[in-house]
Amino acid sequence: MRRHARRMSASNARLLLAAAALLAGGSCARKGADAPPVRENPRYVSWATLETDKLATVWLLQRVVAPHAEFVFVPKHTLVTNGIAFDTPDAELRRSHSLSCFQSVLRKHAIRDPVLQYIGRLTHDIEVNHWAQKRYPESAGLEARIRELIATYGADPQVCVAHALPVFDALRARLRDKK
Repeated sequence: MRRHARRMSASNARLLLAAAALLAGGSCARKGADAPPVRENPRYVSWATLETDKLATVWLLQRVVAPHAEFVFVPKHTLVTNGIAFDTPDAELRRSHSLSCFQSVLRKHAIRDPVLQYIGRLTHDIEVNHWAQKRYPESAGLEARIRELIATYGADPQVCVAHALPVFDALRARLRDKK
């Protein structure tokens, strides 16, 4: 069964999510059939593999988009059907050749804050511009700090997130003070 679930196409997965929402009494009519139902306290789900972009995205979602959101981490290659997928190949909120996952959240929610936009450029520089020379002076330090946290706490994504949130809070404060 799991093997077949992994091979399910993105469109089939979205249809299953929409059907489940309708059976549960929810409605997808507000944002289109592909969108999960709107929840007061959304559940965001991603694979348990951690990197700077994913931790920055959790921070952005929790601090700006959905302060009461729940974050769940599942084994890699698990089909996400129990929440809003992020940073997985079939998710709307994911890294692409031109955007980091963080930047896809900024775009989806029309967030124009210059400091958050700059943090988006940092995550892009670290995750999407992986092989090229870094464009921003903060990129290398942020990447090193997050790698240190992942090396120390990465076995438990929830613990790692708890340690990463203050790093991004401090970065945001530092960047605000510079402006």
